[in-house]
Amino acid sequence: MTIPKFSGLLVLAVFAVALLVLATLDIRTVFALLFLAPFLSIIFGGILSIFIAYIAGKTYVNGGSYAVLFMGCGMLSLGLAVSIGSYLVTRVGGANDATTVQAAGFFFGSVFHAIGAILNASGRHPHYGKGKPLTVAAAYAGVTGIVVCVTLAALNDAILPFFDPSHGPSMLRQAVLGSSTVLYIVSCAFFFTHYLRSRSDFFYWYAVSLALSSIAMISFFFLRAIGSPIGWLGKCALYMSGLMALAAVFSSLKNARLRGVTLEEAIAGLFADAEAGYKMLVETATDAIITFDHSGRIIDWNSAAEKMFGYSKQEAIGASFFQLVNENRNAELQVTKEGESAFHSFRPGNIEVLLERDDGRRFPAEMAVSCRKGPVGLLGTCIIRDLTERKRAEAEVRDLNQALQRTVKQRTAALETARKQNELLQAVERAQTQFIADTDSETVFAHFLEDFCSLTASEFGFIGEIVENADGRLRLYHRAVVSNSCNEQSQQNNHQVDRTNGETREISGLWSSIDEAADPIVFNHPENNSQRIGLPEDHPPIRAFLGLPFLHNGRLIGMAGLANRADGYDSELVDFLQPYVMTCANIIKAYDNQNRRREAEQQLKKAHAELEQKVRERTAKLAREIEERKQTEQALLESRAKYKALYEDSADGILLFDDTGTVVDANKAILHMFGYSLEEIRGQHIEELIHPEDLKETPLKLQAILEGVLTRLDRRMRMKDGTYVACEVCGRHIGDNLNQALYRDITERQLAQEALRQNEELYRQMFHGCHAVKLLIDPDTADILDANAAASKFYGYELADLKKMKIVHVNVLSPSEIYAEIDKARAELKHFFLFEHKLASGEIRNVEVYTSTLNVRGRTLLSSIIHDVTNRVRAEADLIRSNKDLEQFAYVASHDLQEPLRNVVSALQMIEKLYKGRLDEESDTLIHYAVDSAKKMRSLIIDLLTYSRLNLGQLFERVDTQKVLEQSLHNLENLIYAKGTTVTYDEMPDVQGDATQLMQVFQNLIANAVKFGRTDSPQVHISAQKTGNEWIFSVQDNGIGVPKEYFDRIFVIFQQLNKQETFDGTGMGLAIVKRIVERHRGRIWVESEVEVGSTFFFSIPDGRTS
Repeated sequence: MTIPKFSGLLVLAVFAVALLVLATLDIRTVFALLFLAPFLSIIFGGILSIFIAYIAGKTYVNGGSYAVLFMGCGMLSLGLAVSIGSYLVTRVGGANDATTVQAAGFFFGSVFHAIGAILNASGRHPHYGKGKPLTVAAAYAGVTGIVVCVTLAALNDAILPFFDPSHGPSMLRQAVLGSSTVLYIVSCAFFFTHYLRSRSDFFYWYAVSLALSSIAMISFFFLRAIGSPIGWLGKCALYMSGLMALAAVFSSLKNARLRGVTLEEAIAGLFADAEAGYKMLVETATDAIITFDHSGRIIDWNSAAEKMFGYSKQEAIGASFFQLVNENRNAELQVTKEGESAFHSFRPGNIEVLLERDDGRRFPAEMAVSCRKGPVGLLGTCIIRDLTERKRAEAEVRDLNQALQRTVKQRTAALETARKQNELLQAVERAQTQFIADTDSETVFAHFLEDFCSLTASEFGFIGEIVENADGRLRLYHRAVVSNSCNEQSQQNNHQVDRTNGETREISGLWSSIDEAADPIVFNHPENNSQRIGLPEDHPPIRAFLGLPFLHNGRLIGMAGLANRADGYDSELVDFLQPYVMTCANIIKAYDNQNRRREAEQQLKKAHAELEQKVRERTAKLAREIEERKQTEQALLESRAKYKALYEDSADGILLFDDTGTVVDANKAILHMFGYSLEEIRGQHIEELIHPEDLKETPLKLQAILEGVLTRLDRRMRMKDGTYVACEVCGRHIGDNLNQALYRDITERQLAQEALRQNEELYRQMFHGCHAVKLLIDPDTADILDANAAASKFYGYELADLKKMKIVHVNVLSPSEIYAEIDKARAELKHFFLFEHKLASGEIRNVEVYTSTLNVRGRTLLSSIIHDVTNRVRAEADLIRSNKDLEQFAYVASHDLQEPLRNVVSALQMIEKLYKGRLDEESDTLIHYAVDSAKKMRSLIIDLLTYSRLNLGQLFERVDTQKVLEQSLHNLENLIYAKGTTVTYDEMPDVQGDATQLMQVFQNLIANAVKFGRTDSPQVHISAQKTGNEWIFSVQDNGIGVPKEYFDRIFVIFQQLNKQETFDGTGMGLAIVKRIVERHRGRIWVESEVEVGSTFFFSIPDGRTS
């Protein structure tokens, strides 16, 4: 990572501005951070400086100059003083001791840095020897001794005070810090000047470090109180100075890695003397370097020059450089002038010359001359490089290039010959193959001419047979014409002519030369030939002509004419074509013979043997081409093997049969499918394997296959065991007398198609035969895709018109609302809907819609069943309205009756209170009965009011029935205590319901159990058990029990089985319980045995899955 250089200047600017501001404001507020300042000073001012001193010492030992050693001493002095001072300042009364030690360390550090900077600027050479490690040890020991002595003197008050907390710094301290500041600034200037010369990052960052040290000294100079802002600024500048010195070391580390040397060697190189480095470079150079003065006198001569010319340095010094180069008679170096003007006689740049050694041997060299101004005039430097080895290598490369070019030409000629021989061999094999295959003669002659034009690179030509007329004259039958130059009309005039129906031409002009000589004729300038009779108007010009006669037993039976080869024709080309000419002549003769095949085969075998012998002789050196051909054949064999593997491993059955329909081969799949072995199925006619009922169109399909038409058909194929299997058959013609049939078992596909047809028929019956209204809807467009007759009847539209409509046409909701509901149905978030649909008559009907999704060929459709519930909705509305009116009546009646009843009770209680004991006993009894009846009537009205308001309860929420039960027991605590009843219960669950009403259920049932309990050891137990999606609660007692005939009656309003004189009550407690349980979608029942006890059960849905 490279640190931007501007960051160093930015840091200097920030600290300089801060120093100016704080010095102007003179803020003396003290920030005493215990142990923080000493810790930071030891880390950044002490340890970093000692580390830099360690690097400087190693650098000096590895070849560094004295400047590096004094820099190390300065850093060591600074690091030791800062570290010791940071420790002393923490002691009581140690401010003066710390200030004395640190100021002394700053002073010695500035002195050592100034000495090192001056030595570096003076160019003092480094010295080498075994004593350098001892020098470093002695110097660093001396610096350490000085700092230790100053420390001991300060601790023993042997030095004048540097700092008094009550009066501030002393004059001695100010003088020391002022001197240190000046010396650090001088050192910074020297190092920055060196940076401008060398552009070394090390000197840049070290100069910034010294500048920050100067700012620190100035800050300490203005310090009046320890811990003031300007003191902290000085410490921060000192810390940053250590970091910048570390940055200088890191910049050299990067340079060392690039050069492949150690860090110490890289830093030592920065302080090395440039002149010494130049001399070392000259002495270690592999080229001769000669320095001469303005008069041409040699003043320096390196060791490479000694080896090159053979003269020692003592012999060469003082000799004339111009004589050294002129006596070798180099025209480029004929220098006749003397003095400084002689320098201008040299050509600029590198020049090649021929020089002479001391033993008279000459050698080629490359020389470059440059001049520079010296202390006593111009100095010339000549660098000479011996080119003997390079010239030898260049000569060898030239010889190798020439040999390579000759080899390439020979190989190219051999390859061209091989290519032509290969083309010739292929043409012969193609002609023989076509003849053996009984190809028609017109095609064969056309290929003859194409091969001739290709082998000779001719533009056009002709080929024909020689026939004899009745008068004995020879005429030419044109069999084929090729022209790359003729226009369309000319090509039409020279098109192929049938032998029996075409016209013949008289042999004249250049053609007659072939007839007369019976030898190949070459005319490379036919325009000068006396036999030329001219060309048709639209015929292309002939610039060169080659006539090739086809001879059989010395008799001319045909000829070929070729024209316009770019390089003309020659006898070598004629000899090259002779094997093909012989092949053509043999084939032409064979076509004219009645027994052409037998005779042609014998002649072709003989010609082929002769041709193979010639080809073997001519292609003995073509091993590479033969190898390529072998590779091609190998690739062909591999291709055939792959085809065979595909044929054998195919999952479909494959039969191969000839043009008569006879099976010639079969793969493993077909043998496994039909149950035959290969020997059993081979030789059978393909129609024998087809079901008799499927043979009707088979001959026509077989004929289509033979004609090359790809044919597909379904057939039932006979197995070996006589059964039949449905197959899809694909047949095609693949070669001469070879056809292929591919069989695929489609039994499962036919079964699936039949199942699909049955399912479609079942769907039609279920959809269209249903009396319920059914619609099939596209959720993307809301189109009604299908509807049944019931839908047509319900909506009042014709079925065809209904299928053209959208669901938005019958649903009274807005389109956006309808599409929102459709999306819910498609996502299967909702299946049941209540809508209002509009009929064709305009009537609005209430409907229930049950919707499910169907996946039809990748499309999601909605199937809806629609029920007309208009009458039910109206009846429910009437019932709800009636129930509300009844509840309202019961509420109003019970509420309005309470006031007069309260007055009656109050009046009777007042009469009882006023006249009790003043009337006779019978009157007191009547008054008591009247008061008691009024109280019971009031309780009855309150229960009636509660019963009427049960449907107005809170919304259901998650209820902890454990807490509800405990609250109910708390409410009944007095009753339970009065009866002496033992109540136990199990752990209760959480359910969805109304907590207040559930508390009333528990309270009423437990109160009844306690009230109707036995007199001795009454017990009540409450429990709950999960059954399916509901909880079954039970309240069990060991009381008087309930007869079975009253199990249903006890839940009816105002029904009370026991006498009121024995048990209090209004007869509405269980009726209220039943009403609450039913509101929670539950059930309530009782199991009881007289004098044994009763158990009341009620169920509440769990609520999580309902």
